[in-house]
Amino acid sequence: MAAYKSRKLKMNTNKIIENKRGIGFGRMLVIIVLVLLGLSIWIMTVSIPKVGQSIGTDSSNSINDMNPKFYFQDSMRLSLSRSIKTLAESSFINKENAGCLLYESSIILNDNCKPEIDYINYIISQDTSNYIQEYLKKYLNQDIQVACSIEGSNLVCESQEIELTSSKPGPYFSYSLKRNFKLKNSIDITNYNLEEIQKVYGQAKTCASDPSSPCTITSLAWQIDTLEQQGDFSVFSLKTKADYPNDADSGPIIWSFSMKK
Repeated sequence: MAAYKSRKLKMNTNKIIENKRGIGFGRMLVIIVLVLLGLSIWIMTVSIPKVGQSIGTDSSNSINDMNPKFYFQDSMRLSLSRSIKTLAESSFINKENAGCLLYESSIILNDNCKPEIDYINYIISQDTSNYIQEYLKKYLNQDIQVACSIEGSNLVCESQEIELTSSKPGPYFSYSLKRNFKLKNSIDITNYNLEEIQKVYGQAKTCASDPSSPCTITSLAWQIDTLEQQGDFSVFSLKTKADYPNDADSGPIIWSFSMKK
């Protein structure tokens, strides 16, 4: 009986020792895992550089295919409106033309100084390109070249290749993504009735030649705002029937010029 009790006591002692060893091993394993995890986090924090914001005023700071596309479309629409407005301020003619003279502050239109559709199309393409580049500069904080041209009834604009960087800084790691792409869009300019500018010039010429008769401008795009007779000149102010968008809101485009009676 004494031998049995001694053997049982010894077995219990061995079991307790084994349990203590198991608990110690488990604790050591947990400590090793925590150390390795902490070391991994420290390595990621030190070795991976944090990337700052790189796409200008785009507060989302993420590469999104649709955001630049929609912005490009809006930029093109506003730029086309601005280019037509700028042309109207110069009476749709080249001020460097030696045949163009001024009456007070308005340009005198005549057979040697009149709107030409080829010149209008050329300037619209050039000015629209420049204005879009201004908008892209504000949005992407990059100098992006844009080329526009009139193809049939469409104004087509395309950017050079653009590189966008998207980044996400964090306390433990950062990521950076890059994407290269081009932006392209077209606007149907049929509703802008640019060809009617020449037509309106011919009607205004008829009005100036007979100032005693009522002046009628039959145009889908333009209507007379004011018409004054000043000495030997008829001074016209026309405006578009439709409103054109601009950065603030929208409104008609004004076209002023003079013609000799």
